[in-house]
Order: sequence, then structure tokens, then C-alpha cells
Amino acid sequence: MIAAVLAFLLAPQEELIEKLRSDDVAQRTSAERELRALGRAALPALERASRDPDREVAARARRLFHLIPALERISPRLREVVPGIEGLLETADPHAWTKIL
Repeated sequence: MIAAVLAFLLAPQEELIEKLRSDDVAQRTSAERELRALGRAALPALERASRDPDREVAARARRLFHLIPALERISPRLREVVPGIEGLLETADPHAWTKIL
């Protein structure tokens, strides 16, 4: 019974990870957006996907795996003072946060 519940709960994340393999850019982008919206619930699936043999899937998963917790730590005050901070942090540029300063 517990295994069935876990499978049910993990299904959406795993399905979204599979969509990261799509040839359709819009579908991959949508999957990333949905995984991000799931927040911490997506982290176990993203951690597994970060070791995927498909380099693009692994790279997208790693980025989201690190991005989700970072976005959760942004205070409401910082969001107010730095409009668009989430967008800066979402870029693939590891130094994007320095553009805030």
C-alpha cells in the first residue's frame, strides 16, 4: 500500500523529467516550469535525473535541483527591493547574482 502511494506521488515528477527529453522546446520549457512549481517535492526526482546519461536532461535537472532551494530562500523584502531577482537566478549564468549588486 505504501509503495502504491509513493508511486502515485512520484509519478508527476517522473513524467515531467521524461518531458525534459522531448524534441519540442516548448514541452521541455513547460516541464521545467512545472518542476519548479512543485518546489521541494521535485527534488528527489531532479537529483536522480541529474545523473541521467542524457547530458541535457542531467544539466537541466542539476540547474533546477540547485535553483529551487535558492528561490525558496529569497525573502519577500529582497524580492521587493530587487524586482526580477528570480529571473536573474534562473539563468544558466553562474554569476548572474552579481548583476544584482
